[in-house]
Amino acid sequence: MNRILILILMFSLFGCGHDKSEKSNNNFRKSYEATTIELNIENESALFILLHKDGTINRKGNGTEEIDRNFYMGIQQDSIFSKLTETITPDFESLLNRIYDYPDKKGKTCMLEITLSDGKETKGVKYTYGFDSTGPPKPIADYVIKAIELTDPWFNEQIKMTKVE
Repeated sequence: MNRILILILMFSLFGCGHDKSEKSNNNFRKSYEATTIELNIENESALFILLHKDGTINRKGNGTEEIDRNFYMGIQQDSIFSKLTETITPDFESLLNRIYDYPDKKGKTCMLEITLSDGKETKGVKYTYGFDSTGPPKPIADYVIKAIELTDPWFNEQIKMTKVE
């Protein structure tokens, strides 16, 4: 009987493993209101994305060496931001609030900075690496790739609308 009470007490205090971490991870995702992603190559802005849960979207560039100086701002009806936060994993979360500078940079110097804000507190990560080097860890790379994929249709439409014929 005492063992059962101890087990019940332990489960109520510490949760049941995976379920608790998944709930906390979902709460983590839901608490954020905005994100920014900025990639500079040789101190030139190659990519900038701002997404807010209210549908605000800003984007400049596509993350390549070909620098696009156009900056587009708008609001989407569907929140791309909520789709992006689905890619936040515990591995991604563990990399926040750190600065990484890879010593063996190959190629042009790249600086990638990501921020997430809940309106009160901002968390972020900054990576400096070489264009021809491995680059940031997979959870960070996946987040940036997903942000580009999600904003590409809107971004391409903005380019199309502003093209002078």
